This record gives sequence, structure tokens and C-alpha cells, in this order.
Amino acid sequence: MQITKMREERKKRGWTQEYVAEKIGLTRTAVHDIETLKQLPSYKILLKLEDLFGLTHRELFEIIKKRGEENVKAKSQMPGAGM
Repeated sequence: MQITKMREERKKRGWTQEYVAEKIGLTRTAVHDIETLKQLPSYKILLKLEDLFGLTHRELFEIIKKRGEENVKAKSQMPGAGM
């Protein structure tokens, strides 16, 4: 699963997925799917997201983390890793 900056920004602002969904006219599940790139937003929703967050679509959909990335980093830092 990929995580976008949109999710990070939402959490920084203390917003829930339900709050964002209500503001842009979607379900909470649809917001989750957009945040994780399982679903791409329509142009109309994209404009609403840009307005809500005050960020461009390029900023909102920058990929900041991929599933398992932390685990790979943690394993490589363990004593004896790579032996």
C-alpha cells in the first residue's frame, strides 16, 4: 500500500477521513482509497481536495511511504544484518 502526502497532511491538521469525506461529498471509504491510491479522484473531486487542503494535486499525491518500507529499514539496522 502506498501512502500519499494527502494522508499525512490530513493527520497533521487533526482531520478524520470522515471530515474530509463530508467536506468533498464522498464516503470515508472513498477518501481512504484515494489516500492509498486504490482509487483516483475525478477532476471535480481533485479540485475540491486542492481547495480544502490549500495544496496542489502534485503535492497531495506525492508518495511518501510504501507498505513495508519501515520494516526494511528496521531490519537493515539490526545488529548482524547483512552477515
